[in-house]
Amino acid sequence: MPDDVKQAIKDAAIKAAEDKMAEAEKKSAFNYDAPPPPGSADVARINTPYHADFIRELKSEIPYIARRWDNDKKVWIITGGPYIEKANELVAKYFPQGAEVARTVEKTIADQYEILHLRRSAPFGLIVAAYEYLAGIAKTPLEKQSVALAFQEIEKSFEQREEEAARKKEEAEKEKANVTA
Repeated sequence: MPDDVKQAIKDAAIKAAEDKMAEAEKKSAFNYDAPPPPGSADVARINTPYHADFIRELKSEIPYIARRWDNDKKVWIITGGPYIEKANELVAKYFPQGAEVARTVEKTIADQYEILHLRRSAPFGLIVAAYEYLAGIAKTPLEKQSVALAFQEIEKSFEQREEEAARKKEEAEKEKANVTA
C-alpha cells in the first residue's frame, strides 16, 4: 500500500477518534445516561443507600468510562479490576455496615470496541489510530490501562481471524490440488 494511502487512512482514523472524543467530552461526569461501561473481566454492581459524599468520591475516583448508573435497577455498575477495588474501598469507607456488591464476569469483544469508541466493523488501521490517540490523551494510568487492554483484546481477535482465514485458504488449496491430481 502506498505511503500516501496509509497516511490518508491514518488521518481519517485520527479525525474519527477526535470526533468521538469531542462527543464524549460533551457529556458531563454527572450524566446518568453515560454509555455502558467498557468490557473487562470483572463487572461489579453496587447497591447502596443514597450518600452524597459517596457518590461524589465515586465519580472523582472512577472515570466515567468505567462506571455508570443503572437507573432501572438503582445500582452503580463498575467495570475493571482496579476500579472495582477502588469502589469496594469506597463502599467500606462510607458503609461500614456493608452494602450489596455483586461481581460477575461479563466480557465481550463488542465492549472492547466501545472503549475505543469504534464500531465492530472498523478496519484495523482505524483501531490502531484510535488506540494511539486515546492512549495519548488518557489522564490516568488506569485509563491508559483500560485502552491498552481493549486494544490487546481486539488485536488478538484480528490475529485469530487472520489465522483462521489462512488455515481455510490452505485447506482449500490442498483440496483443489487433490481434485486436479
